[in-house]
Amino acid sequence: MILQALTDYYQRKTAEPGSGLAEPGFELKALPFIIEITRDGELVQIEDTREGTGNKKTAQSFLLPQGVKKTSGVATNLLWDNLEYVLGVDKNSGELDDIEAEQQRLGEVEKRKDRVREQHLAFVEKIRELPDTARADEGLRAVLTFLDRFEPEQIKPLSLWQEIPSNPTMSFRLQGDIELVCQREAVIESVRALSEKEADADAPSTCLISGEACSPERLHTAIKGVWGAQSSGANIVSFN
Repeated sequence: MILQALTDYYQRKTAEPGSGLAEPGFELKALPFIIEITRDGELVQIEDTREGTGNKKTAQSFLLPQGVKKTSGVATNLLWDNLEYVLGVDKNSGELDDIEAEQQRLGEVEKRKDRVREQHLAFVEKIRELPDTARADEGLRAVLTFLDRFEPEQIKPLSLWQEIPSNPTMSFRLQGDIELVCQREAVIESVRALSEKEADADAPSTCLISGEACSPERLHTAIKGVWGAQSSGANIVSFN
């Protein structure tokens, strides 16, 4: 009864605008930086959402498509991720001058570049894999145009660039809009449809809480705030 009541409460709250709860397929995530672009895909600025001073700055949280489980392989989120995935920029590369000769001898520099390049290509490809109806959206067209034209030299002259940490999380917003590109209706509907499609692809079973036929979740996101766990969160069950 308690689990059923909690499930009903969750469903009611996610249906309420501004409830602070994310529906299945989405999550609330702190996003310190937002790349603002024009509708023609031109860079306007990088917005800093953090508030506070020094090392105690807190980033604003946004409703985003659910993040993927990160592993040692390349796995990208939809329309948001860290700097390396989103822009293909390795901000740490400038800090390696003193050992550059040694790294080049070992091939580590090239391996690092290849890795970042692979991450960025995966990020762009995930956007291109959205349905044609979604990619026809003005915001998605602007993002793809920006990414096609982007060169790292465009952001390095920005005054904020020096304050950006090595590999922060970021996303996109159109100039003049309040919502992020990943919050536009075309993207939201695509994420919902994808979640339903993935659920239908699995063999249905009976839910122990609702009694309804549904597909079991293969992976669960880490739960943050668990006492004694890492700040990145704890898994309900994990094993090697």
